[in-house]
Parts: sequence; structure tokens; C-alpha cells
Amino acid sequence: MNYKASDTLEAETKLLFNLDEHLSYVIKPEIHYDINDKLKLTFGVDFIEGVQDTFFGQFGNDDRGYFLLRYSF
Repeated sequence: MNYKASDTLEAETKLLFNLDEHLSYVIKPEIHYDINDKLKLTFGVDFIEGVQDTFFGQFGNDDRGYFLLRYSF
């Protein structure tokens, strides 16, 4: 799911599901900002949930935040 607020600002959310007998999932919202034609800044968070014995559940207490600075040439 994407939302482009302007030519330089975009919000995106990704959802990952494991549909076995116990539901587990990751929600990944991100904000992308184009500083200029060559520099792009991204902020994001990974919210991880699920029962302990599922693939995502084993990381259930390991939510994380991150940022990325990308230079293209």
C-alpha cells in the first residue's frame, strides 16, 4: 500500500502473513523522502507478532526501527 504525498515524500506499508494454524505477521510502515535526485532517505519500523512457535513469532519481542540513506549514481 503506497501513498505519494508529493514528488519527494511517499509513505508505504507492507504486510507479511504466515497463515498456518497460528496467525503470525509483520507490519512494515516506511516513509521515503527524496532529498534530491541522488539522495533518498527512508525511515521504517518492523512490528513482528505471533505465537512463539511460528516463524515470525520467534521474533515477537524483536520489533525494530531503522533508517536508510541511499545514494544513486
